Amino acid sequence: MHIWYGSIVFLFLLNGVLSITKVSIPRKNSILLQIMFTLLFFLTVFKDNNIFNDIWAYLYAFDYSSSISWSEMLSIQDYAAGLKLETGWWFYTKILSSISNNNIFLIVVTGAIILRSYYVFIKNYSRLPWLSIFLFISTIFYHSFFLMRQSLAVAICLYSIPYIIDRKYVKFLLIIFIAYLLHNTAIIFALLYFIYPKQIRIGDIVKYGVSGLVFYYLFDYTIKIAVSYYTGYEGYLYD
Repeated sequence: MHIWYGSIVFLFLLNGVLSITKVSIPRKNSILLQIMFTLLFFLTVFKDNNIFNDIWAYLYAFDYSSSISWSEMLSIQDYAAGLKLETGWWFYTKILSSISNNNIFLIVVTGAIILRSYYVFIKNYSRLPWLSIFLFISTIFYHSFFLMRQSLAVAICLYSIPYIIDRKYVKFLLIIFIAYLLHNTAIIFALLYFIYPKQIRIGDIVKYGVSGLVFYYLFDYTIKIAVSYYTGYEGYLYD
């Protein structure tokens, strides 16, 4: 957690220093983004992997993928500690392990993809980059250390946003499909294509808020139903 707090403190210090300089706002934002995401990449690569849940299973899967042939990929039945790994993730790790058999390579490449996605997203769409970086560190960055499949799938989904805006549904669906192969929950992102052109009213906010609360309180029950149909998600249940 120290790297999490340290990153936030450094963000505010850096933003404060840049604010009192004579650098233009666009240039200041560019410098802030470049320095912060370089720092976050450094922390991603050189963190202590032993203190994060689930990451050992991804590293195990990486090592396992390097020991089997391409023809065996579709017949994999082994799930480490009940962690379900989609077929797309197995092929993703197989591609990486074919390049390097060092499992840190998985962390380097995955971290680079995730961070670049958010870097581009904030650069293109945020009016307050410092606030967006703060929210990213506070809500997403730490969890991306061990929720690798979900984080990578969301990062890939972010690349579909220009196609939502331009209404290019074929390219949009192609990106969502790639993300879906890595983590099945990415399919939910497809709803944004239909939500985007709609003007959100107060009634809609209330409706979505109530729906979110209902889903939150029924989450455990929903997972139990999902487990009864799909194997490999038992690890998400709470006793």
